[in-house]
Amino acid sequence: MNKTVIKTMEMLKLFIDRERLTLQEMVELLQMPKTSVYRMAQSLVELGFLQKTNDYYQLGLAFLSFGMLVAERLDLRRIALPIMKRLKEETKEAVNLVIRDGDEAIYNEKVDTSEPVRVYTKVGQRAPLYAGACPIAIKLRI
Repeated sequence: MNKTVIKTMEMLKLFIDRERLTLQEMVELLQMPKTSVYRMAQSLVELGFLQKTNDYYQLGLAFLSFGMLVAERLDLRRIALPIMKRLKEETKEAVNLVIRDGDEAIYNEKVDTSEPVRVYTKVGQRAPLYAGACPIAIKLRI
């Protein structure tokens, strides 16, 4: 495998759990030389995968385009959405489409309830398989 690609992806993965990071925070988390982290970050800024605001880096708008492409091209969502809407109407509850990714569940689509008390989820959110009804159902293969 290409080490540069792996290190770059490791840098981008830092932003899964963090909205923004300083250069020094990335250096500490990646345990890489500051000059290497800086060069990688600058390349990602130039390509639109990161944005730099003041002293902070955050994901760039290029990810929005990729995210929308993945969402549009995933047939499971297209097939499930009408069923999810019907289920929401019948139960008056929120309906989530969750898929397994290793030891985690990813919320892939949702139809919110109009009820005042509800659980907040967002598309793209990851959760361990022990946290929440949907991930537990996946883990138990219900």
